[in-house]
Amino acid sequence: MYDRANHYRRHNDFDKAAGVYEQILSEDKTDAEAYWSLVLCRYGVEYVEDPETQRRIPTIHRTQSQSIFKDTDYQSAIEYADERQRIIYESEAKSIDEIQKEILNISKNEEDYDVFICYKETDNLGNRTKDSVLAYDLYEELTEEGFRVFFSRVTLEDKLGTAYEPYIFAALNSARVMVVLGSSAENFDSVWVKNEWNRYLSLIQNGADKTLVPAYIDMDPYDLPESFAYLQAQDMSKLGSMQDMVRGIKKILVDKKEPVQEVVKETVATTVVTDNVSPLLERVWMFLKDGEWQKADEYCERVLDMEPKNAQAYIGKLMASQRMSRTSQIPEYGGKFYGIMLGDNRYFKKALLFARGDYRKTLVEYRNENIFQHALKAQRLATDKESYLKAAELFSRVKGYKKADDYKLECEKKAEQIVYDKAEEKIKIGTPKAISEAMKLLETIPDFTGSAELLKKLKEERYNQAQEKIKIGKAETLKEALKLLQTIPDFKDASSQLENLEKDIKCAERKETRKFFITVIVLIPIIIGLITVCRNIEKKQKEIAESIELENEKRITEIESNLQLAPFSRTGVAENGERYNEKWEFLSDNKVNYTKNMVTTEYEYEVVISEEGEYILKIYYSAVTVEYVLKLIDDNYVTSFQLKNTD
Repeated sequence: MYDRANHYRRHNDFDKAAGVYEQILSEDKTDAEAYWSLVLCRYGVEYVEDPETQRRIPTIHRTQSQSIFKDTDYQSAIEYADERQRIIYESEAKSIDEIQKEILNISKNEEDYDVFICYKETDNLGNRTKDSVLAYDLYEELTEEGFRVFFSRVTLEDKLGTAYEPYIFAALNSARVMVVLGSSAENFDSVWVKNEWNRYLSLIQNGADKTLVPAYIDMDPYDLPESFAYLQAQDMSKLGSMQDMVRGIKKILVDKKEPVQEVVKETVATTVVTDNVSPLLERVWMFLKDGEWQKADEYCERVLDMEPKNAQAYIGKLMASQRMSRTSQIPEYGGKFYGIMLGDNRYFKKALLFARGDYRKTLVEYRNENIFQHALKAQRLATDKESYLKAAELFSRVKGYKKADDYKLECEKKAEQIVYDKAEEKIKIGTPKAISEAMKLLETIPDFTGSAELLKKLKEERYNQAQEKIKIGKAETLKEALKLLQTIPDFKDASSQLENLEKDIKCAERKETRKFFITVIVLIPIIIGLITVCRNIEKKQKEIAESIELENEKRITEIESNLQLAPFSRTGVAENGERYNEKWEFLSDNKVNYTKNMVTTEYEYEVVISEEGEYILKIYYSAVTVEYVLKLIDDNYVTSFQLKNTD
């Protein structure tokens, strides 16, 4: 059971894994590892290996408002763990708790959402789903109505994969409506889609004032997840369903929607600190240094009440929200989540907007250093082409900053090297499919050292293979040549050969068809003749067998006739040495009278011919069959019996 549960958890199917761990605990209430595994499922913990340190780093996909140390399953795991397990659990829990605090700090600075659209973005081949297209239409309709909508394709487009959780957590907790869109049962139950709507349902079950609306298209509503059984689902294939959906959401949100306040634009923006706010800002820095975050934030608000565009006050709020005591920590914003950028923080955005002169240059320096550090971490953790290219893209954002340009080129080269190495692996496999995949990979890195030469070599080999098959001239080999040349249409004269091959294949097929029918016409008389000969031989063999059988029957009849006319008697010696007389008198209807010591008994008999050609007399006693070999004179008369065997 552990293998199955761990398989689900490693593939991020936390709900199924938790169900199996619960079964394990139902059999053993003291299994510490099962309790710990339940904790990992509840917090959606996935371990990712750091290629530099080889350490497994935890990431969280299911942030909880409650600290892991207060989790009852964690407490049970500690209670039943041995000393070695307890050390591991406490260490891992500390790491998870730190990550969760960072997520909560970041998420609380996010603006609230009205609607969360849950859907599957891509299929197994990486293509965009119809669910995504429908979700985008709904997103546009709702945003036009003035609602703030979480739609991952748009909301998360500038975030890295490891940075999604803080924003998803914030949106799940703030959105009063979730719409779950899907076109198949598989899409509704896909791991990340189910992760979102299952967490939202848990919030509802715990008393949150939220509404979940299932919406389906091109599928049977009875195939919706069982968890939606009590919910009213919307059929999006019906005419006007989009308008009905928007109207329904408006009804849910309209009473709670805060009125939009008009913002009066000011024409003057300055970072000059006036005498009125200078003491307040000084108190802010003191509070930050002492770790009194709430007081620091309160004094920042007092500054902003007096100067709404004071950049330093917004930086103070940023530092208070992130528990920073020194401005030198600002470039470290995001911590372990290298995809969470300083420039995305709403306080920093406002500070940068209102800052002027040297202070603005300082903030730009903070932002550039933050991007640079995140890029370095992305480069260090990169393991594939996509992650190296993402790191290169981060370095490109700070072009000219420190060694960003050099690191960008280095990441691009490593990405190309990975593609080149993968192409070489495909070539070693050697199958036509693998070679085709290798060529496609090499075409994506034309400027990488050795790529162009290797691609040309592969195309040359494929071209020569096609020529060999063309020389054979059969329809089948011509089709194989066609497939080969279709993968290299721009190589040498492949394009012109492709045009001719279509005609050549049809011509070869016609010739082979004619040849086949001619062969059939020639072979039919031969086959019929062979069949006739075989039948005649079989008939002759049957006649011979029947003749032999009739002859045997005739001979047996003659022998039986003679036996009936010639009674037979003899004297024998018993095992105890006494002599005795026995006599056989053969009657009609295969009956024989056997007399021994003056006592006569009637038995049945028959005469058969053995495979060796001997004539065998079989006498059937009550429970025994006795066989005698008959000695004949002139093939007519029996002269003696010789005992053969007794069954």
